[in-house]
Amino acid sequence: MQKHSIFDQDKHKSSPPLKLVLAGNPNVGKSIFFNYLTGIYADVSNFPGTTVDLSIGYFDKYTVIDTPGVYGISSFNDEERVARDAVIHADLILNIVDAVHIERDLFLTQQIIDMGKPLILVLNMMDEAEKYGIEIDAEALSEILGVLVIPASAVKGMGFSQIKNAVLKGGTIGNRIPEIQYYMNNARQFVTNDAEAIMLLEEDESIIKRYKSDKRYCCRELFYNTRRNYVNKIVSLVQYKANIKNSKLSSFGNLMLNPAAGIPILIFILFLLYELIGKVIAQHIVGITEDIIMGTYYYNFIIHITSNILDSTTLTGRLLIGEFGILTMVPIYIAGLLLPLVIGF
Repeated sequence: MQKHSIFDQDKHKSSPPLKLVLAGNPNVGKSIFFNYLTGIYADVSNFPGTTVDLSIGYFDKYTVIDTPGVYGISSFNDEERVARDAVIHADLILNIVDAVHIERDLFLTQQIIDMGKPLILVLNMMDEAEKYGIEIDAEALSEILGVLVIPASAVKGMGFSQIKNAVLKGGTIGNRIPEIQYYMNNARQFVTNDAEAIMLLEEDESIIKRYKSDKRYCCRELFYNTRRNYVNKIVSLVQYKANIKNSKLSSFGNLMLNPAAGIPILIFILFLLYELIGKVIAQHIVGITEDIIMGTYYYNFIIHITSNILDSTTLTGRLLIGEFGILTMVPIYIAGLLLPLVIGF
């Protein structure tokens, strides 16, 4: 794998001119879709001025960039700064969303839409959502957001072909929040694109420094609250949890959230773990594997087959079959003592 900067044009002369950026919260499965689009070979680019590495591959007319998982586009840490710059320079965003937690993930989605970037939304983990009794009206979500929404399950390969076809056709600029659009129009004259206008209004230090703006913008909290309320409203219109109350697993989970029931359950589970690991495995099972299987049968076997060629009183004999020998103590401790404990944990 080759390490280079994504902005190093000399090393990218033959790269596709358009940038497809995969964006999403942490642990939503972006890398699986990245590998599907680009194949197993990818470059690793160290983003200038940070310790963050980006995976870079190629698909059709696109240079595909897998960004770090973030909850919003800003500049509070290196990961967010990298994601911000990648999104600002993107020609198309493939936004991966966890279908189980759309109320959390759609905040980033709407922020990218407000930035005026063409976007395709992938509702990943639809199989998990179904297990939890969560139903999502993908068509209604698509109509509200104004972008294509593709239900998918990365682990099952569901939705892959639709995603590839959608990327080849390109995305659409979604429906921006009118209140945010109003403020953005006023800031548009100071920057070169809508994405930077949003960042300027949200008081992004790098964008303010880039354009040497001495104005004080106070829209970060306003935009956050507006976007949060807007996303909550969307979720209430497209997400249904009719079956989740009937789920035994969910009912047990809710029970554990109540301290009156949760603390006794915790103590009971810890007691079971102690009984299982501390007594059943560490004492009884290890007693059988270490003392009988390895300490007796294996030890007698290894001594029998080596007795004709090794003398246990010599240095070599003590090293190989002595009390702390490589062929005696090491296998007995690893297979007889440590392995059952590791398997138990």
